[in-house]
Amino acid sequence: MQKREIWKVILFGLITFSIYDIYWLIMTRREMVQKGETIPSVWLLFAPLLGLLSVVIFYLTLALGGRGTLESFDTVATILMFISVFSLFPVWIYWTYKYSKAVEHVTNGQTSFNTSFWLAMLLYIFGLNFLWPGLIQDGFNKVSDNGTPPNTPAPYQPPYQPLT
Repeated sequence: MQKREIWKVILFGLITFSIYDIYWLIMTRREMVQKGETIPSVWLLFAPLLGLLSVVIFYLTLALGGRGTLESFDTVATILMFISVFSLFPVWIYWTYKYSKAVEHVTNGQTSFNTSFWLAMLLYIFGLNFLWPGLIQDGFNKVSDNGTPPNTPAPYQPPYQPLT
């Protein structure tokens, strides 16, 4: 995993209103997939928002096209928007679950699934979601390029003895 400065990850996420966080998720997901992990695409998180956008476009088309009053479409539009918005939460929870499982595996347990997943839930509830990538990056930074935590002794290799 690529080492990144934790304070930069947090600061960039904060000043870009989480746009950097999306970039960070795309890049770290790519690195973990290269290591053999299976994580759904980050773009899956945007699927419910595309549904919401289609409802808004449909709603505006009907209103601007003069095919009835807005009041006649309010109920249908409200139901579709409700479904679109609330389908975002299960998709986000599923994606975060898969990502957190991969984080635990890639960091060799340095960042556990419970830490990654439940910390994400808690921080997002309190609006502190910009902190989560920095805390996960800390776990990535603790694992060296070969996948073992730093200062881990090498496995025992018996001395070479030539055959006689």
